Amino acid sequence: MKSRHRAHIERIKKSVRNLREFEWKHQNLIFLFVSIIIAYVLLKTPVTREIMKSIGGFGYAGAFFTGMMFSYALTSAPASATLYILADTLRTPFIIAVIGAAGAMLSDYLIFRFVRDRLLKEIRTTEKEILGHRIKLHINPNGPAARLIPILAGFIIASPLPDELAIAILSATKIKTRKFLQYSFIFNLVGIFIITSLGVLST
Repeated sequence: MKSRHRAHIERIKKSVRNLREFEWKHQNLIFLFVSIIIAYVLLKTPVTREIMKSIGGFGYAGAFFTGMMFSYALTSAPASATLYILADTLRTPFIIAVIGAAGAMLSDYLIFRFVRDRLLKEIRTTEKEILGHRIKLHINPNGPAARLIPILAGFIIASPLPDELAIAILSATKIKTRKFLQYSFIFNLVGIFIITSLGVLST
């Protein structure tokens, strides 16, 4: 009876050790999923929605903050609506687009560093654990895929689609930070300018 009880205790201890090991090895993936859940819950609250709507009252400072929100999947839609309203209020679509693109570039850079420096390494480790080997994708730098990927990523960045996807694609190609920032600013500028122009033209 005692040996059975001792074996049961050992299994519990082993499970706890495995759980702690998993948390340590995959802390960035866990952080990502938890952040998404928290953001989703917060956006469902009336207070958060009211805050997003009131950002337009902060003028160009609001444009910068809204640009930062434009980059994230969960806040892209309300940020687009806020930029649309802000352009209708200030009547300077290009200036709003420049300031908003600077904010979006800052958010994209933070995502880029997180994905490139932490998340991709963790994903590669997970691939090896699950599949027994890593998936190797070789892209010919002179081939059509190498030219198509930046265009595809740029389209995603310019649109209200989640920038996280475009950043993951560009990070996998080992793009230089300076070039990434240029892509981010230009394509965010185009996307936000289209939204702000529509905001002005609608009235």
